[in-house]
Amino acid sequence: MPYTVKQYGGKPRNKNFSPPTATRGGFNQAFAKKMDDPLTGLVQGQKAAKGEERLARSLNKSVKQGLVLQYFFRWTTLRRGTVGYKELDFLVMTPSGAIAISVKGGFVHQSASSKEQDRLNELIILSSLRQQGLAADRVITIEAEDLYNQAEADKIARRLGVYR
Repeated sequence: MPYTVKQYGGKPRNKNFSPPTATRGGFNQAFAKKMDDPLTGLVQGQKAAKGEERLARSLNKSVKQGLVLQYFFRWTTLRRGTVGYKELDFLVMTPSGAIAISVKGGFVHQSASSKEQDRLNELIILSSLRQQGLAADRVITIEAEDLYNQAEADKIARRLGVYR
């Protein structure tokens, strides 16, 4: 039996198809990416790089949760400006001990001699920590480009055991 136009209510309109928009029905925020808060460039009143500030935000959350007692940003072995002082990016105090963290910028290709110098600096820092009664077994190095957003900074802090 042939179908006629009368059975379908008229001829089809010549209208271009437009797909439905993402806001049409349902939970439209399901796939929305959460934006990070804008960075200030400061941690504990001192200038900080983006990665350092993101790691500090993770540590601040850990302090509120009670996983971290406190942390120090840009901790130094001697008074800043004294000849021979060494600087550590983060000294994190946890109930189980101290954790020394260094954030290295990945944009510089280091030679073998500068890597040896970094290792010597780390040994000096560890020695100074032991003299002060803080037993940190090593300086944990984190690449700055690994801290490209807050979620990655949280993952790294979780891997270090200072964030849940």
